[in-house]
Amino acid sequence: MTEYEKMLHNLPYDYTDKEVQANILRAYHAMRDLNQCGAWDMDELHRCIRALIPDAHHSVIICPPFHCDHGNRISIGEGSFVNFNGVFLDGGGITIGAHTLIGPNCQLLTPDHPHDYLERRQTIETGKPIRIGDDCWLGGGVIVCPGVTIGNRVIVGAGSVVTHDIPDDVVVAGNPAKIIKKMNSVRDYLLSLYQRNSGIFGQYEISSCPQLIERIQQLGFLPLLDSGIDGYCAEEMMAPDYHYVQFDDGSWEWPLWTWKGPAITEGNCVYGKFFGGKAGFISREWWRDFYNYRRSIYPQPEIGSVEEAILTTLREQGSAIARDLRAACGMTGPKMRSRFDAYVNRLQMGCYIVTEDFVYPRDKHGKEYGFGWQLLNTPENLLGREACLPYTDETHTVLRTPQESYERILAHLQEILPEATDKQLNKLIK
Repeated sequence: MTEYEKMLHNLPYDYTDKEVQANILRAYHAMRDLNQCGAWDMDELHRCIRALIPDAHHSVIICPPFHCDHGNRISIGEGSFVNFNGVFLDGGGITIGAHTLIGPNCQLLTPDHPHDYLERRQTIETGKPIRIGDDCWLGGGVIVCPGVTIGNRVIVGAGSVVTHDIPDDVVVAGNPAKIIKKMNSVRDYLLSLYQRNSGIFGQYEISSCPQLIERIQQLGFLPLLDSGIDGYCAEEMMAPDYHYVQFDDGSWEWPLWTWKGPAITEGNCVYGKFFGGKAGFISREWWRDFYNYRRSIYPQPEIGSVEEAILTTLREQGSAIARDLRAACGMTGPKMRSRFDAYVNRLQMGCYIVTEDFVYPRDKHGKEYGFGWQLLNTPENLLGREACLPYTDETHTVLRTPQESYERILAHLQEILPEATDKQLNKLIK
């Protein structure tokens, strides 16, 4: 095996070898042309880039001056950009993905020299490849050390020294670079989910009821409105043309509000005021664990209490519109509505009551209008007792403990919301 072939295979090689030096000389002449190229002449710039780096996509831009050892040991993907004074020592191979930005004065250094000083006096080095993923941004003055792999959608702070591999979807900074932030991941989680299942990214924005149902199943837990976590609610995922609109005549259009009823009845999910007293959807897959944990922290209503009367009425009637249920419980006096609503909200937080559907009044033309009334029910009546129990196996003989259910939910939410704080996640769960 020649010294040049050893270099190509990332084995120790003699960098003074004639074939290795000939390749460096070729790169030097191509690099000289690039560095003398006027940045305003894009055709000439692209020609010079391709002459130096044959494996650079035709859309790649490198701002001179630029310095490298070989050029043909570099691969750069579509739409990527390298700013002024890039230094790429590429004997070990450098791979840069698509749509990645490399700031000014960045150094990508693949050569690794012997640690023993006597060995280091010899003309032997080993190239260790550097790999940078898609959609990354390296700030000015970043140094990437030999053998480092940087994942996709990574931001590296200016002046950082990257000595170890970096996972996807993080911000790193410092010397050595450390993770300081995880990216907002609801969209990223869905992206990775689509890629795992089909290799393509489906539509993130919701523009139909079936897409709302799909999103509920993908995430497991989906608040209807603002959850306190950026991007994590159905309203914030709606396509721009499907947001709430109020017209001059006082009428309004709100597709999400219209779709929530069909999503409840057709979407294999459960709906109620589960998240800090705010409404949202839970897929049937995750309902069992949510029910199991919430029932453990919200005890059964006391005998003779108003809450027990509400539950008893629902169990006997099967389901009831909120206002009819309030009347059946005798809460029809002044200020009783707000008190009744508070009781129902607490029962929903404890998973004792869920919303079965919404019922709307009709005008003289038979058209539904208004925000509708909740049709309330108990989850046992609506889904069946078995659908509320978190069995650990297919034989339905062993149940998870409430703590086990909590830990499963927490791990899932941490996966889809890695930027959320423990306080924010526990607000959703508790």
